[in-house]
Amino acid sequence: MANFETLYNALRTRFKTSVEDVVPLAVQYDNDPPFGTSGSNYSEQDPQEDVWCRFAIVPGSSGMVDTAGTVHTFRTQGLCRVSVYGPINRGDRAVLVVVDTINEAFRAAQTIDYVVEVPDVSQGRRDGPWWRMDLDCPFFADESAS
Repeated sequence: MANFETLYNALRTRFKTSVEDVVPLAVQYDNDPPFGTSGSNYSEQDPQEDVWCRFAIVPGSSGMVDTAGTVHTFRTQGLCRVSVYGPINRGDRAVLVVVDTINEAFRAAQTIDYVVEVPDVSQGRRDGPWWRMDLDCPFFADESAS
């Protein structure tokens, strides 16, 4: 993995193609403007009645994991944290459908750029006017350098 931008873009692309494009879902990515504001990708959409989510990449530790001869392997770790929101008092089925889709898309995913380990799913809970469930998808990416 060459750099953070490449790694983060690969993870966001996986989410977009494997989740957002499969399930009709409004997604707020890191540093996106709030829904319904100028510049938002979803200014036409009002997620007040629908399931929506936040996708964030949380950086973790980085370090050297192998020193075979003159080649060194460096590992970058982190989490893809996805918070899935649904309207309160309407049951959790719609939220769980999205949670299952994310879990399937990221469970033990491996590409030449990164490896995602088994996601952790939190117990659902109220968050203001929403029912919320979080998924933490731990990932790592290795880079060799001499």
